[in-house]
Amino acid sequence: MREVIEPALAAPITAGNLTDHVEENAATHPEHAAFSKADGNNWTPVSCAQFRDEVRAVAKGLIADGIKAGDRVAIFSRTVYEWSVVDYAIWYAGAISVPFYETS
Repeated sequence: MREVIEPALAAPITAGNLTDHVEENAATHPEHAAFSKADGNNWTPVSCAQFRDEVRAVAKGLIADGIKAGDRVAIFSRTVYEWSVVDYAIWYAGAISVPFYETS
């Protein structure tokens, strides 16, 4: 076995976060419908500000429940709007989401 070391082709990213665009969209386009969620037989629009507020609320709940930065949090669900809320909330809390689909 031979070890090969090559310099990085690009500098590592040292600023920014996966959640930055949620805050930016809520600030610049608060009423824009970013999502639609199933509501029985209808689809209900979800604004950028509403999405951000839901994500923050769930993140606060995760933190209050003892989730810390670097913790792994499993999501076991089918693909629904709420998955996105919980996934972003986990990132807001600094944790790592581990998805499990309903077919797993």
